[in-house]
Amino acid sequence: MSPQEVKESTAISPESEQDTATAESTPGRLPLGQLQEGMQYEGIVRNLQPYGAFVDIGAERDGLLHISQVGEGFVQRLEDVLHIGQSIVVWVRDVDEERGRVRLTTRMPGQTLVTRKKLDDLIEGEVMEGRVCSITQFGAFVDIGAETDGLVHVSELSTMHVNHPADIVSRGERVRVRILNVDIPRHRIGLTMKNVDSDDPDPMEENQPDVMAEAQPDSMPTAVEIAFREAQTNNNSEHDAADNPFGDL
Repeated sequence: MSPQEVKESTAISPESEQDTATAESTPGRLPLGQLQEGMQYEGIVRNLQPYGAFVDIGAERDGLLHISQVGEGFVQRLEDVLHIGQSIVVWVRDVDEERGRVRLTTRMPGQTLVTRKKLDDLIEGEVMEGRVCSITQFGAFVDIGAETDGLVHVSELSTMHVNHPADIVSRGERVRVRILNVDIPRHRIGLTMKNVDSDDPDPMEENQPDVMAEAQPDSMPTAVEIAFREAQTNNNSEHDAADNPFGDL
């Protein structure tokens, strides 16, 4: 079902979000009662918010595609993967007719997701291939098929000086990385792209402290420690945003 022409997006307040998410009441709009879990639609992104995107699938209400339901990897900012007016394929997660809400996902129902490696199964020094799923000023997050994405800090992207991670890698690019360290309690993986095809690790790395190690009480946190804290804070705040009208999804 083809949605109607996309309206220009404007900033909206929490109080008006629900009204803004309502599609125009025009003939031909699909009643919410006819939507069923698992139905597939081609929709158009009408609005982006920190917690998700509102997608017009031709129903009485625009559906919410929560940020956690976009793709399979870690998404830090929706603007990195979606834009207003973009056409995307989505599936209905569930419908709340009483509250007039539709929740969507980009993941095909019943699709068997790739079995994720547990962190305690990862081996330091192991070389793996992964996909760059997010880029920040302090490094690149890479999906290596584990329970969480690993961070290649900007200092570990190349043996040469790197001004910005985007100068070395791009989102979606396949890269080879070596596991530097795994912090199971904090659910973090430190990676490097230096000399991954060499049998011998970079001699400089042997003299460097564990970038994922717990900071000593009397010492300052490392750049990587700060980076992980910032990334984790941003991710948690997006999922638990107080102005999310759909609550925890």
